[in-house]
Amino acid sequence: MKSVFKSKIFTLVLVAVTLGLLTGFTGVGTHLNGNGGFTSIKAKSNTSSVETLAKCDAGKSSDNKAAKCGDGKSSDNKAAKCGDGKSTDKKAAKCGDGKSTDKKAAKCGDGKSTDKKAAKCGDGKSVDKKAAKCGDGKSTDKKAAKCGDGKSTDKKAAKCGD
Repeated sequence: MKSVFKSKIFTLVLVAVTLGLLTGFTGVGTHLNGNGGFTSIKAKSNTSSVETLAKCDAGKSSDNKAAKCGDGKSSDNKAAKCGDGKSTDKKAAKCGDGKSTDKKAAKCGDGKSTDKKAAKCGDGKSVDKKAAKCGDGKSTDKKAAKCGDGKSTDKKAAKCGD
């Protein structure tokens, strides 16, 4: 009687252990393969997260709204064009080397200009905010129409030779 009882207990324990192991493996399998297995997870990780990009040459751009980016490294979200993708200008129309910090400058020669409203600046070093044209970018005239060498200190002069 004891041996029959022992064999039944042994069978029950064996069944329980077997079921436990099966459920355990199934649980792990379900956990790992819940999204279709490792293959599916890998495929998802390889999916590009830059689906909203209009055009991106190297595919490395993190810009969601950039129209064109040179090397795909630009962090500008609204820049129309950037030369080397390093520009931090969000609203600049064009920047030469992508290093310009001017947000509203129309054109900047070397991207180093700090003028926000200057129409044109020769070497990007001008501190004139409203000057129409400056020769060497060193002029401090704010309202001068034209200045030859950019060294004039006349604020309202229409034309200055030197």
